Amino acid sequence: MKKNVLAILMTGFALLLAVSCASAPQKPAEPLDDLSVARKAAEDSRAKALEIKADVAVNALFTEADTVFTAAKESETAEAPEAARGEYTQAADLFTTAYNEAKAKRDAAMNALDTAERERVASEDVLRQMEEEQNTEEEARNE
Repeated sequence: MKKNVLAILMTGFALLLAVSCASAPQKPAEPLDDLSVARKAAEDSRAKALEIKADVAVNALFTEADTVFTAAKESETAEAPEAARGEYTQAADLFTTAYNEAKAKRDAAMNALDTAERERVASEDVLRQMEEEQNTEEEARNE
């Protein structure tokens, strides 16, 4: 009997402990400063532009963005956070523009390839029909 009561008490205590831990307030995350947010945005935009090969497709624009990005890192190192934040923001915008332009070029090239493929298939169909007609005419002449 004592063992049953003790087991019930221990189970109740474990449940109480589990509920109290689960409902404990979460420690709020430290707010990010503006410089960290700007740096992260620039890094993410740069990575996205590199994924689509914007450094090749729109080299001049990507190089300009990369130059601004490098200047932002230098400003951050020189402890000029306001300048760095502005440069990171500018770099993020330029990387985004480079991405959009590279994507537009890629989409246009893909559309051109699709059109060329459709035209090739259509040409092959016409050629096949002409060959069939020619074979039919030859068979008629040979009979």
